[in-house]
Amino acid sequence: MAQRPSQVLRSFASSHEHTQFQDLLQKHVYPFLDRLPANERNNLMAVLCNACDMYKGAQLIGYESRSAVISKKLVALEKHVNADWKNGWEDQGNMMYDILGQLEEWLSLLWKVGVEMGTEHKLVHKSLKYCITTLKKLKGSRSRAEFEDMAHPDIEIMDATGRAVYRIEHGDTEHAVLWVWRELLLSAVINSKTITLAKNLVADVVKLGFAKDMLERLRDDVSAPSLRNPSGYRKIEIDDWEAERNRELLLNAHWSPEMRAAVPKVKVLFAGGST
Repeated sequence: MAQRPSQVLRSFASSHEHTQFQDLLQKHVYPFLDRLPANERNNLMAVLCNACDMYKGAQLIGYESRSAVISKKLVALEKHVNADWKNGWEDQGNMMYDILGQLEEWLSLLWKVGVEMGTEHKLVHKSLKYCITTLKKLKGSRSRAEFEDMAHPDIEIMDATGRAVYRIEHGDTEHAVLWVWRELLLSAVINSKTITLAKNLVADVVKLGFAKDMLERLRDDVSAPSLRNPSGYRKIEIDDWEAERNRELLLNAHWSPEMRAAVPKVKVLFAGGST
């Protein structure tokens, strides 16, 4: 029985050096593909474009590279605290700010990939858990620099149209992580073939002690990010701080009908049921 081209390529790749395999592709396979009849070439291009789109989300997230950078900075912070706990608090505070900046930049990409693009849910889940772990390490760093005094970021997440979907003035980085986690939960219910991923997301929320916080973010009320004037400050005075806190917990005005319809299903999962 004649071998398939894929079998020959796999065999060659497993029995030769990587450079030799690349040489084979460059000199023989690629030129052949480019000479295919137009209809076959177009079909191949469609397959390749779809395959590239599948990997785009993972590339944007960059979990391995981003987590490696942050982990290295955490180790450096720990060493600095151990070496100069008494007088090094200012430098340590700057190191904490740097790490928080890394997380804040990452969160916007995690929302884009996991919610707006609706892909790479497992990798976004893994990344969010890493963000929570990082925040716990910062809180427990033993530095004289007060972490709670600097964990109030100016995070703004925009959708593809340039509309702000997340912007707060009174929360912290953990607030933003949980907001993205909620969004991912709804996206997982909508886009996943099974409910397994959503169950895992709920289980981890419960395990981390954020079940109550998450349920507060699943209310039926609708709220949008606050408006800003050119100077960057709120246009209105806040008279009811509790109402403002509740508003910033939701920030769900951007939800699609499908996302709103997924909310009761998520609540069932928190109650220990299945959808």
